[in-house]
Amino acid sequence: MIRRLSVLIMSIGLSLALVLAPTASSADDEPAPNPVTKTLQKVKNLVTPNNVQAAVDAPEPPASDDDTSPNETENPVGPDHASTRGLDTRILTQGILGLNTNNATINDDDSTSADSAALTLLGSDLFASSATSGGTNFESNEPLAVLLDGLCALTANNVCVEALYSEAHATNDGTTAHSHAASGIANACIGGGGGLPELPGGGGLGALPQMATQDEEPPAPCEGLLGVSLAESYAESNRDIATGRTTSEAYDTTLGACVLPGCVLPVAALHSFGQADSGTGAGDEFTDRGSFILAVGEGGFILIEEPLGLSLPGLLGLFLNQGESYEAPGIAGTAQDALKATALVDLLPVFVGAGHTETLAHNDGRSADEDADQDADEDADEDADEDADEDADEDADEDADEDADEDADEDADEDEDADEDEDADEDEDSDEDEDSDEDADEDSDADDDRALPGTGGPSSALLAIGLLGVGLGGATIAYGRRPRSVREQG
Repeated sequence: MIRRLSVLIMSIGLSLALVLAPTASSADDEPAPNPVTKTLQKVKNLVTPNNVQAAVDAPEPPASDDDTSPNETENPVGPDHASTRGLDTRILTQGILGLNTNNATINDDDSTSADSAALTLLGSDLFASSATSGGTNFESNEPLAVLLDGLCALTANNVCVEALYSEAHATNDGTTAHSHAASGIANACIGGGGGLPELPGGGGLGALPQMATQDEEPPAPCEGLLGVSLAESYAESNRDIATGRTTSEAYDTTLGACVLPGCVLPVAALHSFGQADSGTGAGDEFTDRGSFILAVGEGGFILIEEPLGLSLPGLLGLFLNQGESYEAPGIAGTAQDALKATALVDLLPVFVGAGHTETLAHNDGRSADEDADQDADEDADEDADEDADEDADEDADEDADEDADEDADEDADEDEDADEDEDADEDEDSDEDEDSDEDADEDSDADDDRALPGTGGPSSALLAIGLLGVGLGGATIAYGRRPRSVREQG
């Protein structure tokens, strides 16, 4: 019975001691941030683009609107471009016949493309040319060139004609992105022996407002007695790669003529033009557009250049000189139609358009973005320097703490050695009873000094009771195991 009671007391004491024993856990055991991961994240933030540019469409509402209700001009959509449709005829949605479909495009990544077709039949381009800045930079198509050049040579440059021609040019030389597209049905210069000018459009359009290509002069007029052009169009776009400033311009003339050498009397019919300049993005964008039905003489008589419209709902719609201009900070665009006609809209819709020109240009603000990127890089460098300084300070603090800990350990070891020496001297000088008392006191002090971390107050008391229980239980067991004769003697 005594043995069972002793085992119970010792078990309870041992359980208390184990439960109340402190566990070593602190904030120091938590994993520290990985400096390599931190550095990689900074590098990723630096190299990740934060200002990817996107194509823009013509802003709404228009800065100027010359549409006559119910007509509505089509808004240009990105990317930046200049384009023409000299003639566009459709039944339902099927294209029937088209002339001078030109498009000069500058994409958002500064690549360029140009597409030109003198003739489009049932949706298929004929006598077409294409070019890209990343591929073929220039292409021209003039299937009758050999024959017509022979005619010009045979007549001693007095009858020179080009017909069904197209050309496309697209480049990016690292400084300027450029594209242009041109096409025509016919261009002729008769008499005078001068032949055709080097550039298309010299027959009938020499004295009318024209644009130079990036690296060429504007078309010169026919020096003969009569110059005639039929359905000629031109579109061009340019961008300064450093600043992002973009310009686009286009013109289309259905019929043009120059009478007498030097184009003394110019004549043009169904002429349309447009020009857009994105500016620097500081509100200096610019647009210009217009069209007319007939013009005679340079700066002379112009017939019908104001917007006009006639509408018979469901039956007929006729609109002249319709268009819109679009402007916003860093964005400019135009759309102009010399003539638009619709018929039988509710039965069998028929559409005829002539002299359509369109431009769109925007400045993506890349100069400002570069400044922002430079500031971001400088800030990142400063942050990196500050982090490096902080890391160095932390390392220095850790080294100092380690030195202090080592010094403290050495001092503690020296104190323990001194205490042991003193204890030895005291043991030699004192009797066994005094040694026992002093050793008990020292053991008590040592227990106080070496108290388990994380214990105190009620926990310490319970731990002591548990240990006492272990001792009493062990003593009782030992007493119970002595021989009966010894116990009786005791």
